[in-house]
Amino acid sequence: MKKNTSLHSLVKSLIPVEKAYIKKQLRSFSNSKKTTALILFEQIDKMEDYDEDLLLQRLKRLGIKGNLAVSKNQLFDTILRSLRMYREKNSYIAQLKGLIEGANILFEKGLYDLAQDLLQKATQLAQELGNHKKLIEISDLKRSYSTQLNAHNWMEDVTVYLKDRNSLLQQELDYSEYCQLYYQILFFIRQHRTIQTEEQAQQIEQLITHPILKKGQPDSFYANLYYLYIYNSYYFLKKEYPKALHYMQEIIELWENNEKILLTEPEKYLAALNNYYNSSIYVDNSLDLGNFLDKLKKLPTSNPRFNATVFETVFMWKGITFYINKNFDQIELLLQEYLVGLQSYTGLMNPVRELILLFNISSLYFLNVEYEKSLDFINKVLAFKHVALRADLQAIARIFHLIIHYEIGNIVLLEGVIRSHVRYLKNKSRYTVLESIIFKHVKNIIDLPKGKATQQGFSDFLTALEAYAQEDKFKTMSIFQNFNLPIWIKAKIKNIPLLEALSLEDNLL
Repeated sequence: MKKNTSLHSLVKSLIPVEKAYIKKQLRSFSNSKKTTALILFEQIDKMEDYDEDLLLQRLKRLGIKGNLAVSKNQLFDTILRSLRMYREKNSYIAQLKGLIEGANILFEKGLYDLAQDLLQKATQLAQELGNHKKLIEISDLKRSYSTQLNAHNWMEDVTVYLKDRNSLLQQELDYSEYCQLYYQILFFIRQHRTIQTEEQAQQIEQLITHPILKKGQPDSFYANLYYLYIYNSYYFLKKEYPKALHYMQEIIELWENNEKILLTEPEKYLAALNNYYNSSIYVDNSLDLGNFLDKLKKLPTSNPRFNATVFETVFMWKGITFYINKNFDQIELLLQEYLVGLQSYTGLMNPVRELILLFNISSLYFLNVEYEKSLDFINKVLAFKHVALRADLQAIARIFHLIIHYEIGNIVLLEGVIRSHVRYLKNKSRYTVLESIIFKHVKNIIDLPKGKATQQGFSDFLTALEAYAQEDKFKTMSIFQNFNLPIWIKAKIKNIPLLEALSLEDNLL
């Protein structure tokens, strides 16, 4: 019998140090060595899959009686309460909440001076964290204390508090506008990756003329962060990479000059490092990956989901470095690292990053001439549910899918596959001039007899792509970062392995 698995899921999500802390808390509730709650905790932790019948049998053998549903609910609440206590020692946000709650308790006890001292500490911490919401909450408490404690002449204090409150609210409103604008650009990037049409170019130009940007660079941390990101993303889309890098350098400096915020939101700092790496490689591809990996050492490692994000980031850096430095002798090592990470962090990864990882694994198997395995992983990409994310990758995946079938020799299947992919891309409004050129020439090649005629077909294919690239105002050929189609065609024309063709290229970005 399998019933509610919420408690089991919570217990299995705990890391060792959290389990040790919770067990210590459970022991403190009784003078006996093991409480019922502790026994229940340990028995559930032993189960890889939750089975309530088996749990009841084990508890009965251990002499544990009572209503299991009630015991489970109590243990669930106790674990959450213990986790809050545990995090208060390691979280600035938890400390801030504790200071505010402590001030309220002291005020209710009539210890007014001590309450105000705690609020002053809370104010300082909230300012260091750039937390306007908590600053507003603290300001409201100070105003409330003032009106209750001062029998006369409190209006002047109240006026000051309300003025501060209005200023904080305005900063929050500005921050929300910067966020809205940034996420519009980010959503565009996630969908299209690059500007591909005049209409898209106009859309981006319209965003960058938003009135909020005319106010200039804001002072508060988060508003400033999104202000800088807006311009970084804008210049990245425009392919003005030195300007994009300039804004990323400012973002990294902003994070590293605000260490408490960095430690409070390590995921956002990690995202900034990733964007910094991506901006840097377009300006100077001789980057030392070690410098970026060193920056990760200051980040916390106790959160499994965050560890998954670190893995996602590092695998992307290593993948790029692999191509830049042409470390083709390390394919097997990189593949093994990717596969272990994929297995370890299933269910914890960001869907977009998981999609990219699956594509990268397929690409590495393709380079290693393991086409059947490459096909398995590209099929996982094509079956990925979050198709609205990285639509550009979904498009290139379909092109890559054709190439893998060609290499395997599934020529009979290809005509049907081409029709299916063209139909899909048209339905998703992704069937551009570039895609039409590719599918047309792939179809021509499979219709040709092998030998010189096929080689001529590849030559015509390359000529068509090169002609398109010369007229490619929006540089849409950059979609081949994940699979370098032009170099694969050159390998076919020269009748050499793809790895050899890649080695002959000066720049693989």
